[in-house]
Order: sequence, then structure tokens, then C-alpha cells
Amino acid sequence: MTDGRRRGATARAVSKPESQRASASAVLPGAPLLVPSSISPGGNVLEQPSDYMRLPDCDAVGAGVPGKGSARPDVKGRRSQPWLFDGMDEYRPDPRRYQPWLTVTENRKGVVDVDTVKGCTHGMRAYPQGGCYGECYAAKTARQYGINFGQSVSRQFCGREHRDTLVKRMLPLRAKWYRVGTAGDPCHDWTHTIAVLRVLRWTKKIPVVITKHWVALTDKQIDDLRWLKAVVNTSTSALDTDREIRHRLEQRERLRAGGVRSVLRVVTCDFGTSEWARARRGTQEHLLALEPSIDNPLRVRRSNPHVLSGAIRATRRQDSIGGGKLVSLHSPAAYLGTCQTCPDQCGVTEGCRVADPDATLTFQ
Repeated sequence: MTDGRRRGATARAVSKPESQRASASAVLPGAPLLVPSSISPGGNVLEQPSDYMRLPDCDAVGAGVPGKGSARPDVKGRRSQPWLFDGMDEYRPDPRRYQPWLTVTENRKGVVDVDTVKGCTHGMRAYPQGGCYGECYAAKTARQYGINFGQSVSRQFCGREHRDTLVKRMLPLRAKWYRVGTAGDPCHDWTHTIAVLRVLRWTKKIPVVITKHWVALTDKQIDDLRWLKAVVNTSTSALDTDREIRHRLEQRERLRAGGVRSVLRVVTCDFGTSEWARARRGTQEHLLALEPSIDNPLRVRRSNPHVLSGAIRATRRQDSIGGGKLVSLHSPAAYLGTCQTCPDQCGVTEGCRVADPDATLTFQ
């Protein structure tokens, strides 16, 4: 090769984008998460430093704070950059628990699932026989795969390449929002959840956070969710205890007062004529009156004690997608199809029920 050709090849190598010069090897669990480069998720060089180049300002154990992160030596004894999340180096594979790295999936219903936490420790402690209402679909699925749904696992970024891959994976998806809380409750690790949402804001999609508030948000975390333009779905039902309903409605009000779009996600049933069923129906009507709200029909088993007694009536619907075909429908207008044509859109749009935002529910 002549000197001229050698100089040309060198110039081309230097001009090659950094994202293409990075190693193509897979990121293994335990790899340190370095402070991101100045390459944006779309591959363009950022003109000015931005939040994307900084570690999140989190104050919980296990989350990095600029200037306070625990720098760790790598395998050669050198000091590495602070890790964004702790715990990956202590990880040991366990076939009975969810894996601790973050994933992006789109299920057959069209839900873009980015669960920051898999599993539901508090829910399974409260209701060890099948989870909430004895009908938790996520718990049933976990049991089929031999996974301990009662052990919540925070899902981490494994490195810069992993993080950028997830962002790029989400960018072309048709959905304008993604769901956090499909097979686990993010309340088990609010600090970690908010740190992940900060990174995923580069997808230009709205995070929909679904929670039962087993662990309440702090005021600072509510402010973070408002800044992230998150939509929070507070899941509740007439099947909850009065204490659980009161707590969840209080959290709904805190979110609204903090400027967060707060939607009540009501798990509904077609109640029978017994005294217990009539009381539950009255509570359900009150919950649905608290708007904006989403009607989420309960999928049940034929062996459910309330179904066997007639306190809850169920209908087999072949058009029901996700969660099972046996559904308890209090209204024939309840939507059972895919996310693409759903009028509610998890509260992101104005398609969900909106009328009297100041309605309240009181208990004797």
C-alpha cells in the first residue's frame, strides 16, 4: 500500500462513528455501566452535554450519584467508572427467579412491556394463594415457568451497549407509550424505576406506570414522575379491602396534587345478588365514578369460589385477548381487544373516562 493510500485509510478510520467502532461482543451480566458517550440514541453527536451524559441524581442505596458513585476496580485492578446500579457483580443465576437485566417486549395484545421490576413480593405476601383476587395472571404465568413470583427482582441495564440497544429497539415501535408494571409492581423499587425512565425518555415515548402502591411514592419521586411526563395507573378494585382502597385513593390524590396524570384502573366484575355481591357492586360503582378511570374486567377461573357460589358471574368470550377467555363483564361495552384500537390507551389519551375529577369515595 502506498503512503497516500495508507493515509486515506487512516483518515477513513478516524472518521468512522464511535458507535460503529465499539466492540460488537455481547454485554455480560456484571459488566460496568460506564458514563454514556456523546452519541445520542439516534447515532448523532450531541452538540452540548446533556442529562444523557450524566448518572441519575438518585439518593438510594444502589443508585449512582454524580461524584458519589462507588468506583470499582476492573479485572486488571484499574479503577472503573461508577456503576449506575449495584448488585450485578453479586448476581448468581437462579432458575426460580426472574433474571435481573432489563428487557423490552411487545406481547400479542400490543403492549410494549418495559418492566423495571418483575415479581410482586408484597402482593404475594398479602395474597399467597394466587396473588390479588386469587386470579393474578402474571403469577399464573410465572408458576407455569417455575418462577417464584413472590420474589421481586429489579431489572438492570448491563452496560452502555445494552442500554443503547433497548433505546434503539423502542424508537421504531408504533406505540407512543410503553408500560411499566405488566408482570411486577414497580413500587418495590421506585428509585430504580425512575432512574430507568430517565434514560428511556430518549425513546420519545410516554411511560405508563401501573401500581397498587404497596410502597408509597415520596414527594420527590412524584415530582420526578411529573417531570418525566409519566401517566400513573393506580390499580384497585371493589374486591380490595376498604383499607387498601382508601390507601390507593390517597395515593391517586397525591399524584393529582403533584401534577401527575393519575388514572384509576378499576378491576371490575359482574356481581351477583348475594349481600356480599351487592355491597361490592356499590363500591365498584363509586370507583368507576372517580374519573379518569379505566374499566379492566377480571379474568377468572371456573373454580374461583366466588364464581362457584354465584357471587361473581363470568362469561366465556373468544374475543378476549390476554389473561384468559373466561371474563366477568359488568358491562357489554367493556373492551377486550388489542391495544392498538383500545379507546383508553392506559390513560395517555383523552379516550379514558373523564368527567368529575373532584369526586371522592368515603367509607363508613
